[in-house]
Amino acid sequence: MHKRVFSSLIVHTTVCVILAGAYLRCGWSPIWEVAPAKHFGPILPFHSTNSYFLTLTSRPDGSERLMRVLSGLAIAVIYREGEESDIFLAFMVAYFAWPREARAVPVDRSNVIARLDALDSESLSAVFYCGMAARPSNRPIVRIGDGLIMEPRSKGLDKP
Repeated sequence: MHKRVFSSLIVHTTVCVILAGAYLRCGWSPIWEVAPAKHFGPILPFHSTNSYFLTLTSRPDGSERLMRVLSGLAIAVIYREGEESDIFLAFMVAYFAWPREARAVPVDRSNVIARLDALDSESLSAVFYCGMAARPSNRPIVRIGDGLIMEPRSKGLDKP
């Protein structure tokens, strides 16, 4: 009787070890293929947000660049409705703008001209364009990265 229970226990343990090994082998393969390509690097003050900026704008120092250009008082962030990367980038700009006022302005093909014209009458320090080109004007533009452009406005910068 004891031999039967003991041999059953050995078979059960062997099957569990084989299944666990197969599970780990199948689960580890996709991780192992990606792991060498991605590296964590040193943990710096803007480590997490810089990785997002690198993915969205191809700039490894996007957080620092954005902090330097956010010297104004009030900004507008224009992004294309329905474009997830543009929406995420707009939220990141608004995050870095805090505690300054940051107004999100979603646009699509039908309302882009009307919304941009409405911004001309507002007192803004800068307008950010996420995933789209800045409107042609005589104002200078600052490229923060691929898909992120800032248009400084003198109206908002004249405020005390």
